[in-house]
Amino acid sequence: MATKPAARDPYLVKSVVHASKLLSAFRTSGEALPLREVSSRSGLPKSMAFRLLYTLERCGLIEKVGENLYRSCLRSFKQRLYRLGYAAQGTDYQFSQDISTGLQRAAADEYHRDFVADAIAAEGGVRLAGDVEAMDAGFAGQR
Repeated sequence: MATKPAARDPYLVKSVVHASKLLSAFRTSGEALPLREVSSRSGLPKSMAFRLLYTLERCGLIEKVGENLYRSCLRSFKQRLYRLGYAAQGTDYQFSQDISTGLQRAAADEYHRDFVADAIAAEGGVRLAGDVEAMDAGFAGQR
């Protein structure tokens, strides 16, 4: 069964939608992009991207900074932050808390292990593995 195409929104101004897509191609403040990259990021044809860049430049919203480089004069309205992996779950769940604690513990252990190796190297000598483990156990007792 075929789906019906979405009804056309009579209040939607396509040129504003296109300009919005173009402006969102500039991801960071001060980023200068060539026409090809603006077109690629915005998903607009190169000819349309050029005309929109020209128009937005005339309006003071885009600055041409080189032969083929453009920079947005607008500040980003909203910086989007993303949470990845276990961080996306927040700390409301015991599982996430356990993972975070384990990762912090592992990072601290790795830091101390590197510290011990650096201390041994600074003394100019090579220690046996048992000595490193003993020193490492000493650091573990200090935590």
